[in-house]
Amino acid sequence: MITKLEKLDGWLRNRLRYCIWHH
Repeated sequence: MITKLEKLDGWLRNRLRYCIWHH
C-alpha cells in the first residue's frame, strides 16, 4: 500500500526530474 505522502514524494521527484530534463 502506498501512502499519500509516498505518492506525493514520487510526484515531486517526477516533476523535479521533468524540470531538469527540459531545461
